[in-house]
Amino acid sequence: TTKLWREAEDMRLSRAVFINHIDRENADFDTAMALLHARFGSRLGPVTIPIGVDKDFEGVIDIIRMKARYFDAGSEKERIEEIPPEYADAAQAARDKLCDLVAEADDDLMMKYLDGEELTKGEIKAALRKATISNEIVPVVCGSSYKNRGVQKLLDAIVDYMPAPTDVAA
Repeated sequence: TTKLWREAEDMRLSRAVFINHIDRENADFDTAMALLHARFGSRLGPVTIPIGVDKDFEGVIDIIRMKARYFDAGSEKERIEEIPPEYADAAQAARDKLCDLVAEADDDLMMKYLDGEELTKGEIKAALRKATISNEIVPVVCGSSYKNRGVQKLLDAIVDYMPAPTDVAA
């Protein structure tokens, strides 16, 4: 990962991170994020955080929309609900960190954010896309690829934040 990261840096390629195996024993999202920050810098911004870990992994919280996405066992469908109260503080803290990163990358949003105004979903998504394309922010998504949990959110993040061929130089 470190070697590929350096190559992507040299080639000025946009990237995203998928923290996989959240449903495995001894999985810890916060530890994984701390390791990513230590190794690759502080410009990584979680777009989702897990609801439960290990055997209790039930879904992810979409930080931008502030909604919980649950994965029913044996079903391909997701349920979108309100964030459980026990995860509300963690979700708000993650959103604040993401808003800080996004505001640092856009002067207009920085002024709005410093004035105490709430950033909208559209503003966050647009600024996150712009910052991802310019390699200022790296979006982080979590899930379990083996059980197909969180993979759709990863695909959504690729579509929403990664550059199209027309967005980058040849």
